[in-house]
Amino acid sequence: MELVTGSLNNATLLGCVPDIAAWYLLFGMECLVVEYGWGSDQQKLWTAIDVNVEGLTQFVARSVDEGGFVPGSSDLLISDRLKTLQFRLCHESDIHVESDNLAAMQLIERQWSIKGIQVYTVKNGKRQTGNSVQCSA
Repeated sequence: MELVTGSLNNATLLGCVPDIAAWYLLFGMECLVVEYGWGSDQQKLWTAIDVNVEGLTQFVARSVDEGGFVPGSSDLLISDRLKTLQFRLCHESDIHVESDNLAAMQLIERQWSIKGIQVYTVKNGKRQTGNSVQCSA
């Protein structure tokens, strides 16, 4: 299952990182893997870096400061080691979330919606409007 936010300004996108860290902690995932993706510094591209969840926000801030990750211009992928919950801070100024954990996806959608962040379900590669995360029939 995939969710994607609407377009976010850089401050809002980066402001979601503490939420992401909190969700990983909530789900008992302390050891994360971060990868620099599309549009990132070529020397860091697709390099898997182990990051403790408690240091995630600082890691992302340092990556921005050092130019390894440029919000709205490059991708930063964050996942647990088993890739059961994955976030992509996308070069298109949105955030993609992938997981088969329905309860996690509902929580993420609900909490972002409360903050005024538009969230869409993605089906067959296309954003679905007007629906929330529900069980598939």
